[in-house]
Amino acid sequence: MATIQASPDLAAVDLPRFTVQLPDIDYYRSNVDCAAACPVHTDARGYVTAIERGDYEEAWWIARQPNPFASICGWICAAPCESACRRGRIDEPIGIRGLKRFANQMHGVLRNPLDLGNDLKTPQNSKTAGSISAILEYARKFADERKTGASVAIVGAGPAGLTAAHDLSLMGHRSTIFEASSAPGGAMYLAVPEHRVDRQIVAAECQAILEMPGVDIHYKTRIGEDIGLSELRARFDAVVLTTGLWRLDRPAIPGANLAGVVDTTSFVADGLMGEKPAVGEHVIVIGDDDSAFDAARSAVRLQLAAGKTIDVKLFSASTTKATLGENQQREAELEGISVYTGWELVECLGNGHAQSVKCRPTVRNPEGMADLGVERDRVRGTWEAELPADTVILSSLRGGDLGYLEGIPGIKVDQVIKADASTGRTGATGLYSGGDVVSGPATIIDAVQAGHVIARSVEEDFQEQKLVVRRSGRMTVIPPSDYLVDGYLDIPRQTPDSLETFERTSDTPVELAYDERQARTEAARCLKCNVNTVFSSDMCILCNLCVDVCPYDCLQLVGLDSLKGHGLDSAVKGRYGLGLDFFRANSYDMQEVGTALMKDDDVCTRCGLCVERCPTDVITMEWFSFDESLELAGAGAI
Repeated sequence: MATIQASPDLAAVDLPRFTVQLPDIDYYRSNVDCAAACPVHTDARGYVTAIERGDYEEAWWIARQPNPFASICGWICAAPCESACRRGRIDEPIGIRGLKRFANQMHGVLRNPLDLGNDLKTPQNSKTAGSISAILEYARKFADERKTGASVAIVGAGPAGLTAAHDLSLMGHRSTIFEASSAPGGAMYLAVPEHRVDRQIVAAECQAILEMPGVDIHYKTRIGEDIGLSELRARFDAVVLTTGLWRLDRPAIPGANLAGVVDTTSFVADGLMGEKPAVGEHVIVIGDDDSAFDAARSAVRLQLAAGKTIDVKLFSASTTKATLGENQQREAELEGISVYTGWELVECLGNGHAQSVKCRPTVRNPEGMADLGVERDRVRGTWEAELPADTVILSSLRGGDLGYLEGIPGIKVDQVIKADASTGRTGATGLYSGGDVVSGPATIIDAVQAGHVIARSVEEDFQEQKLVVRRSGRMTVIPPSDYLVDGYLDIPRQTPDSLETFERTSDTPVELAYDERQARTEAARCLKCNVNTVFSSDMCILCNLCVDVCPYDCLQLVGLDSLKGHGLDSAVKGRYGLGLDFFRANSYDMQEVGTALMKDDDVCTRCGLCVERCPTDVITMEWFSFDESLELAGAGAI
């Protein structure tokens, strides 16, 4: 009998009916959906289950290893891990971001990244090549074969640039950062308001990197104005461009240049840097991204601080909460913001200063149109609403301010820098780039991954050797007490407490951390997707009891003639000495000749009932984990 992890190919009508995948290290890795969805492959399952056990230090260790901004991400990460979480297909995903915040608050911000150079304490957790311990292990292992002390200029102290500096320091290189503003952190510090993240955490996590060996920073130094790219290329072994997207292009609408009309990014940044922006009696925000909601919620707090009645309206071209982000819309509405979907700005009106705006619906919504007093514009032939607005805040297109790259041979620029996303290399020797200035607007965790990639490429080019990632996987048999857990599918998602609406008058973070009881209860909901059912086919008696007992119908016994899939024919030949064509061309008793046990991991909840029911102990439940290590491939390998 062959054991195959598979899902039915429902579109197929003729034999073979099923497309299967033979399980290997890539399969088992992709099966842990939360980690697979994370750009830096954080072992989210690892820290969630560590919290369930009460091992908060281990949880913090796992979260911090591949991510220099684990504490910040516990507050404001876009959390692709939660979107991918398999538990969300049953009821609601695990509160992974909130659990990360819990682990980091229990431990505090890591002051010295070099302290995390030891191995994992528990075998079921995984280690990526971007983790601190893997980088330090590489530096120690190849200490006699590699050079250290490369001098690297990094332009921009956002998450991509700081991550590159972090990794280069671990490798023994020196980074000099040139930052246009007066503080490190990039958008983390300059574009995320305090009601979403404690700025002391942002400052502390950035400062921990700046205090690493060989890292230096110069503030208020703008590339192309205060220092030239040619000078940097002459002075340093490598130059890394991680400047972000800070050039703002306002929409081309009438009245956009009136006083009182500002962009969302500048509105939030001015408030964060102590220049509290003026806000009028009537605020209109146009946009549907995070910056629009951040600006709207900041405007509410400014109105309250000035003793004004809340009057903030947000108009979005999006038509669904899913597009807007349900959490952002819910929090905005709780704070008194009126959110209107399916609208666009027509013009801003006023005499030198904004006094009103005209908006029009992009979809017919009679209720919303009546609420806003929509009237037909006889000239334009459209339905429009004119609303009072002495402060208008617009989401603007963002681009890179890249004039300093003109004339550099080999480098291509559009709205962003053209660089290889897998290496960070541009077309110019010794010049690397990553983060938003390459990808366009993205997330903090995407920028962290870009920083890891750049540091690795700088190391390769400095050593003049290929740096490869070696992977190894392992399975560890686990006892029934780790998977035969009653009631875990009945636990509802735990929601962290948040400030009451009447408390939201200042810049204090609104969302609070889980308490210990909530955290462990929420962590207990995890399906532990790195647990796998492993079958010993030589002992199977084809009794079908595992198939019968499975509550989600994820197991099925089928004949080999029903199957197709990459590598399957070779596997069948290795097992039976005969290929799939033989089984498809000949009728046979599948119990005597060849049988496949298929499993659909997408619906498996790791309940372990199949193990408990098997009369011959064919099935075991086993943790899958992996290690990645960095190695030099040899001189001249690039």
